[in-house]
Amino acid sequence: MKQIITFIFLVVGCLSYGQGICTDCGPAGLENNRTNIVSGNEKLSPYNGIFHLRVTRGFIRTNLSTGTFIANDLIITANHNLMYSPFITKVEFFLNGNWIKISNYKIYHYHQSFLHKRNKDIAILKIFNLEKLKNISHTNFIPCDYSKIESTAGINFNLTGFPCDRPDTLVEKTTWSDNLLSDQTNTVFSYKKLYTCTGDSGAPLWFEKEGRNFIVSIHHGGNDFGAFDDNNTNVAIKITPDIITWINTKTHSKF
Repeated sequence: MKQIITFIFLVVGCLSYGQGICTDCGPAGLENNRTNIVSGNEKLSPYNGIFHLRVTRGFIRTNLSTGTFIANDLIITANHNLMYSPFITKVEFFLNGNWIKISNYKIYHYHQSFLHKRNKDIAILKIFNLEKLKNISHTNFIPCDYSKIESTAGINFNLTGFPCDRPDTLVEKTTWSDNLLSDQTNTVFSYKKLYTCTGDSGAPLWFEKEGRNFIVSIHHGGNDFGAFDDNNTNVAIKITPDIITWINTKTHSKF
């Protein structure tokens, strides 16, 4: 019986996150408020630290999503991109013009359950076969607690990912701190004025300061778990002190 239940979860989960048409884009009317990162700029810092992530579960290849390096051996993304990790058979990412298969890795889920907890939608992928990356340069972003920023005045916050409506293109959306709203638990951001699609899942919301690039949240998708009254908005999971502590504990890092 246990094997049957597990199989049903696997099939339903894989179909839910499997290949499909480009969906879940919005809010409408903001499609053109985005910039394509092209003409070689996607291979330069800091954009060479953000990449297409592709996961295969069994024989089902999921939609492409977005991941970001936070260390040479650590990738941060949305947890739902790496759900049902026992059934993942292949992890690949597209970096600097190359599809790279990662065969030796470990996945850390901020919340691990078949019943995905959307307000804890963050995961870390730790890579052990670093020889595949030794000739590929990339930028490492820094997880940052938004509340610790002394002043957000004049800071551009960028949401940079791979939306499905612009295939294989890194796309950037920019906003100001005034447009970032927190939920009651202070763990989720809302950004109504940023247009996103399937594929942006896991994209970093980040800013640059003094030559360093800081991530303040990871894109989840739409407001599908009621964090805000307005359903016509997109949301991201904040990098909180608890998440930084969790990353440091699991990966023996010092962020």
